[in-house]
Amino acid sequence: MHATKALLVISLGGSLIVPDKIDVAFLRRFTSIITEHAKATRFIIVTGAGKTSRDYVAAADSLGNVPDQEKDAMGILATKLNASLVLACFSGIAHPEVESAPRKLDFDNVLVASGWKTGFSTDFCAVSWAALYGAKKVINLTNTDYLYDKDPKLHRDAKKLEKASWQQLQAIVGQEWKPSSNLPFDPLATQKAAALGMTVMLANGNDLSNFENLLDGKGFKGTTIADG
Repeated sequence: MHATKALLVISLGGSLIVPDKIDVAFLRRFTSIITEHAKATRFIIVTGAGKTSRDYVAAADSLGNVPDQEKDAMGILATKLNASLVLACFSGIAHPEVESAPRKLDFDNVLVASGWKTGFSTDFCAVSWAALYGAKKVINLTNTDYLYDKDPKLHRDAKKLEKASWQQLQAIVGQEWKPSSNLPFDPLATQKAAALGMTVMLANGNDLSNFENLLDGKGFKGTTIADG
């Protein structure tokens, strides 16, 4: 059956799953939307770590000199915890286990993936899953409406970008990945997606009506990142 279905990869920000505490209402609505659209589309959902990871990393920093690799490992565990929760939402229609390392799998509707290994964010994992399946588009659901030319929390004159090139994004996010970085898209994922000629659509996952518009190919509020 799935041979005729399109495939879409979603990088689901941990800040949406656990903004402060677990957002059950968000998860219920998100699950309903994906389940409905899974009739025509297969989804790979890669969950981020969000606040859970940042809390652990901040605690580690306060307790001693913890290497970046160990902080990254904490973040991966946080993504696995979030992925397990998201998988539970899709019980009965999803591939039965949380996956980590991208690999070709036979599934009909939904596959949930976590972080993979230290040195890589879940954005990078999402791009890697897309590349493996030949998908050219990734949806990045985060907690901001747009990509900005600089951090709007620090700069009042930050300008929103409805369209951006990979070169523009790389200039904004830099070149280096650091554990628990709070960036619109991981620098290494940016490099990989640019090299593969992918398109990333960034949108605020808290506006799930807007997310539905995006899935339905309608106009949406957010930023499209692509070249050409």
